[in-house]
Amino acid sequence: SVSAVPVRGLVVDASCVAKSSVKVTDGYFHGKVEWQCRCIESGITIFKSPVRPYGTINIAEYLAIVDALSLLFQNGMHDVPVYSDSITAITWVNRRLTASKLKRNADTVPLLVLMEKAQVWLQNNKPLNPVLKWDTEMWGENPADYGRK
Repeated sequence: SVSAVPVRGLVVDASCVAKSSVKVTDGYFHGKVEWQCRCIESGITIFKSPVRPYGTINIAEYLAIVDALSLLFQNGMHDVPVYSDSITAITWVNRRLTASKLKRNADTVPLLVLMEKAQVWLQNNKPLNPVLKWDTEMWGENPADYGRK
């Protein structure tokens, strides 16, 4: 059975623009990252992060989900689903534990600190919102996608 495209909730996505000089040493592209959130029903952009100079797509996807959960939590909206097309980020959120292998250095510390703060927030607040996989194959591109593929 084909499930219908979701009509309610928030959808998040991230972008990582790798520097052409960056070697993929740990299996992930590193570069400038940013993330955003859209309301599925209205199509309105709820938030956009600033561009961060150095990180990975998984960390940015994770931060997008946690930022959306935090916003919903602050507004008492505990039943609104959050969709992401990143299985890794959804897993990290559901486990309330990240598994990034990004090396800690002067370039990476700002984003790693955000990731660690997000993890502590998740562990302390335990948001109830369902975090669900956006099925790109069935529903088309994630509405929060940056369109840079």
